[in-house]
Amino acid sequence: MRIIAEAAEGYAGRWEKELALVELAARAGADGVKFQLLHPDELLVPDDPLYDLVDGLRLPPERWRATAERAAEMEVELLLDVFGRRGLELAASLGVAAVKVHGSDMLNHALLR
Repeated sequence: MRIIAEAAEGYAGRWEKELALVELAARAGADGVKFQLLHPDELLVPDDPLYDLVDGLRLPPERWRATAERAAEMEVELLLDVFGRRGLELAASLGVAAVKVHGSDMLNHALLR
């Protein structure tokens, strides 16, 4: 059995929280830690009331790279939820252990290919 710590977007756009969640997952004995890799335009239209909230949770690629490095240092796998092609490409470039595709994308054949 494998244990995956669900961090989602628990970092709330704050760098120190993201790294702390990786470290806590590793210290708790989890095999992996999973975050949501958010790009607001992959989830919402710009005039959606939640667009700015999701945009505030987005992290730049260099922060995701540092998170992947920290997970490797802590010997915990990094897994990411992706919601579109840009997120999937970034996850692939980070060499994550796995990605989770949201149920709403099960018919998104372009993304699944």
